[in-house]
Amino acid sequence: MAQQSTFEDALSRVKSLAKLANIDKEITDALCHPKEMMSVSLPIRMDDGTKQYFPAYRCRYNNILGPTKGGVRFHPNVNRDEVQALAL
Repeated sequence: MAQQSTFEDALSRVKSLAKLANIDKEITDALCHPKEMMSVSLPIRMDDGTKQYFPAYRCRYNNILGPTKGGVRFHPNVNRDEVQALAL
């Protein structure tokens, strides 16, 4: 059996909790789909003067109550899946 991704695990937890709390499926579906996902390459000048590019991600879900705090993560092994789960 394949292991669930971090994001799939987070989604299954949200859906299980929503069902227990009797939250409308339409609301749950809205919560499970990001409003915006951004991927960029950050150019960083290293100590030795060379420039290296690092992937960066930002995910936002819902701004109905105002500005969002999307998922932000700084780590060499970060990936899109993890950022989506953290922003959820």
